[in-house]
Amino acid sequence: MLCIIPAASVSGYIPKRSDRIFCGRCTAAEPPEECRTVMEVKDFRYGSTGVQHIEVMAV
Repeated sequence: MLCIIPAASVSGYIPKRSDRIFCGRCTAAEPPEECRTVMEVKDFRYGSTGVQHIEVMAV
């Protein structure tokens, strides 16, 4: 899974390895079964503002 997050939408937090991610809004106290575990994060928040992004790979 690859999720590209525009740098402008990140408020100072960058996902890190073993974080759990979920597509959608989660209000449960425990992560749902559909969550994925972050395996790798690449920070590309440099260069032209049109291409700045963060790549998050999760399984």
